[in-house]
Amino acid sequence: MDKLKSSGNPNPKNKFKKGQSGNKKGRPPKGTSFAEITKEYMEEIVDMGDGTKKRRKELLVAQTFKLMLQGNPAALNMMWNRHDGLQKQAIELETPVSKESKALNKNLEKLLNKTRKKYVKAPKNKTKKG
Repeated sequence: MDKLKSSGNPNPKNKFKKGQSGNKKGRPPKGTSFAEITKEYMEEIVDMGDGTKKRRKELLVAQTFKLMLQGNPAALNMMWNRHDGLQKQAIELETPVSKESKALNKNLEKLLNKTRKKYVKAPKNKTKKG
């Protein structure tokens, strides 16, 4: 019986050669997402024509404010929602309780009560004599 090398590989023919990648093409390039493209675009500086320069995101905010002040409800809503982010809203969930789960809860409560009685001692009533 042939002795196996310490790598534990039963078939040495399939072993990668030292210094040679198993993936000759390499890792495929990461795709550019729409959000990444938009962020880059918004950071670009635009010449305003009067000697001033602003980032596109500053122009977008200024235009949205202008629309908001003109009474545009969508612009007003956008500014309120994006100023500090949307407020988190609590969601209440109710799940139907089956007869089996009610019985299980009852049994668990009985077991807990027994365990409490057994292991938790009532505090002694300490009164000062004087």
